[in-house]
Amino acid sequence: MKTLKSRKYINYSTEGNAPRAPAWHANLLRYVYFGILLAAAVLAVRAIFIHVAYINGTGMVTFKPITIRAIDDMVIDRLAVTEGDVVRKGQPLLYQRPTHNETTTIMRSGTGTSTDVHERIARTDREIALKMIEQQSIKGEVLAVEKELARLRQLSSLEAITAERLRQQQALLEIKRSRYDLLSGEMDVLKNYRSRLYRYAAEGGNVATIQLNDADLAADSLVYSAPIDGEVVQVFRQEHEAAFRNEPILQIASHLDMRIKGYFEQKHLRQLKEGRDVRIVFPDGTHSYGRISKLYVATLALPEEFQKKYEPVRRNIIVDIIPAPGEEQKWIHLDRISVKLRIKRTLHHDS
Repeated sequence: MKTLKSRKYINYSTEGNAPRAPAWHANLLRYVYFGILLAAAVLAVRAIFIHVAYINGTGMVTFKPITIRAIDDMVIDRLAVTEGDVVRKGQPLLYQRPTHNETTTIMRSGTGTSTDVHERIARTDREIALKMIEQQSIKGEVLAVEKELARLRQLSSLEAITAERLRQQQALLEIKRSRYDLLSGEMDVLKNYRSRLYRYAAEGGNVATIQLNDADLAADSLVYSAPIDGEVVQVFRQEHEAAFRNEPILQIASHLDMRIKGYFEQKHLRQLKEGRDVRIVFPDGTHSYGRISKLYVATLALPEEFQKKYEPVRRNIIVDIIPAPGEEQKWIHLDRISVKLRIKRTLHHDS
């Protein structure tokens, strides 16, 4: 009979020999954890500070660039500027050659020798007359603005108005004068063009003379000059490209006509006034500074689904903001760009 023998089992326990993570690894995780908490706390404090220390609004950069257009069908001989160039009043922008291929063909064929050219002359005369009427109207506006500026200067000497109000009127006068000068430049180009048409019509009976005139016309290009000081913000046509009548060729933006249309809630009315400094935050995170030049109230209707529950209209405070000195360059290429606006709170309490 076999004897049952007990077997001995050896228990290998690793309880006391478990591998431990290095001390530096545990410290690193601890530092990362506290770093994340610290960053979150800083962001929270910053957001609270901005909300408490500033009133916040939204706005949009706007300006009215001057568009240089073709006075007739033309070919651009040479562009003297590119996008981003700063130009001075009277500086050449481009040289153009009118396209008279159709007229030349009619003349050389011997039919309708003067009809087409005289139609162009009559059309140019009408354009010059319309621009003269428009210029006379702007001249009246210039005189009115000059009169108001003289009155404001007297009030400024008595400290009855702010220096900012006087600066606004001076800027308005410069804008009116720039538009007057723009029309003068356009009329000069049209008159030069009309003189060529007269010469072209006078030489229309001789084929050899016409051929010589075509070569002269191509060499002696018309010149478009800058009507104002500003910056070229967009070029629509390149050298040797054709442009039809009234098509845009390029645009110039003036620093005098740049502004931001800003919107604030009605409760911030007591915090807003003309002349206050505004911090502007662009979408890419960069900053700029401006100054409130005008303040008014807008009433906007709410959607129908909210009119029964809430007040049927919503009133917003609208401000016009102009660039602070030296900040114009940051705004020049940002037409129709939405921005954030921040104004430091004063000791007044919002109502």
